[in-house]
Amino acid sequence: MTDFEKNIENVTIRLPKLPAKRKKNIYDILGVHTKETINSRVLAYFFNSKEEHQFNTLFIDALKELLKEKQKEGTGIDIDTFNGDFNVLTEDVTRSANEDEEKQKRIDVSIEGIDWTIIIENKINHTLNNPLKAYWEHAQAKFSNNVIGIILSIPKLPRQECVVNDNIKYINITHKELIRRVQKNLIIGTKTNDLSLFYLKEYIKTIESHYKTRTDQPKMNELVSVLTKQGKHIKDIQHKVDESVRFIDNEIIEVFEMFGYKKVKSWFVNEDKHPDMYFWIHDSKKIVLDNSLWFCYEIQGETNKKVDKKGLKTLFKSFDIKDAKITHGNSSVSKVRTHIAKYNHHNFLNDEESFRTAFTNVLSTYFMTENTGIVDKTIAHLTKQNL
Repeated sequence: MTDFEKNIENVTIRLPKLPAKRKKNIYDILGVHTKETINSRVLAYFFNSKEEHQFNTLFIDALKELLKEKQKEGTGIDIDTFNGDFNVLTEDVTRSANEDEEKQKRIDVSIEGIDWTIIIENKINHTLNNPLKAYWEHAQAKFSNNVIGIILSIPKLPRQECVVNDNIKYINITHKELIRRVQKNLIIGTKTNDLSLFYLKEYIKTIESHYKTRTDQPKMNELVSVLTKQGKHIKDIQHKVDESVRFIDNEIIEVFEMFGYKKVKSWFVNEDKHPDMYFWIHDSKKIVLDNSLWFCYEIQGETNKKVDKKGLKTLFKSFDIKDAKITHGNSSVSKVRTHIAKYNHHNFLNDEESFRTAFTNVLSTYFMTENTGIVDKTIAHLTKQNL
């Protein structure tokens, strides 16, 4: 083992494992994963018993249970009096706040009964620097002293962050606490709306993803710490990888030139053979790091528009190929090109084997042999069709 190989092995051993990658949910796909306004609207939808989700008072009941357990943290209001019909608002403007500069703030979620209200400040990622006093003043102006304030957060907050003064004390409930209580109380019946269950499941997944991000942070910090300590060796490895990739890039160009092909953009073409027949080979970095070779021989341009695709399958069967590494047809649907033959070889290079020699051997054996190789047989087929 060379010193360079030892360096790679030593660095690899010292690197901690990456956290497992989580699967995307609908909020990730929509690009609203961390947007508090979206999260608040979804919460309001589930809190609203009049909505079509058919969960009735599932969310508000779960919230009240948690409030009872944390009642000593609040202003001493009897939560059992917060009953009867209620409405749910989002972005309620604090026009009743005492200070003029606080009259255009917005409360994330307000649950309003006949003579009571629960106001919710919904925090996902940001620091708690909201005008909690203005929210309370606005709510109190409408509902006297029947106000409960909640700060719904991802982590549990220090008590002092939730207290404005002796009369204004918000209760901190974490998103995880709310979701766990909802899950505990959820009863799925035969008439439960499947679409609403999907919405709820996706909402729970996005909340859980925020907690996964937090639990992943120590692992990533550890990884960063190790990388900074091993920076010199890593730079050396990265430099050698980059040089190797450039070397393979050049080797590919020179091997194709040996067979009369020149590089045009990302493809290789021999116009003397046929102007619409190309080779394409994947990124050299994959060859270096994965020891995996993938390339294809394909038809493009006007020829691809006119050629008989079924006839190409028959043509492929006529090739003298006894190797499962070569297959026919596009990997994905494409109107602009048709793959005549694809070569896919994992563990391509053996120890001490030259890439140039191995790659040249593949092309010579299967593709470039005069008259009987894939190239000449394909061009002969196209010539018969006057293409």
